[in-house]
Amino acid sequence: MILVVVIAILVYFGVLNLGNAIPDRCVFQAGFLCKSHRLYLDSENINVSVSVVSKFSRRITISEALCSSESPDPATGYPLRGLVDIDDIDILPEGLKTLQLRCYNKDGSVNGKSGEGYEGLIYLKYSEDLGYASNIGSITGEHIKVANIAGKIT
Repeated sequence: MILVVVIAILVYFGVLNLGNAIPDRCVFQAGFLCKSHRLYLDSENINVSVSVVSKFSRRITISEALCSSESPDPATGYPLRGLVDIDDIDILPEGLKTLQLRCYNKDGSVNGKSGEGYEGLIYLKYSEDLGYASNIGSITGEHIKVANIAGKIT
């Protein structure tokens, strides 16, 4: 009983702030592997540095990306603001690239504070080089993959 009272007092005074206890995670849908990620502030803006490994058997090109905790539009599968053009990033099979992205909050703002928790999604629009099919030439198609990220902002 005494232990419960002590823990309740610690939580009440913020010593044990369970509200900011967000587990660190970065998990992509099949096709990509999140090697590492770090949420950080640039001025007061939330950013993420994420190292992505391609698990595809062919070269892929990432053309657009977005980090956001805004609700996705059911029609597109990503927030209404749309994905942000980035310089095309080619990744070879089993290759690793690090992306730097600005992260949006649920209300569309980009402000955060050091020590706060952040949970959101990373959207990657990519095309896979399918090689050559008879005389048609290189075949590509655009796809979207999503990663679930969370952690403490540094």
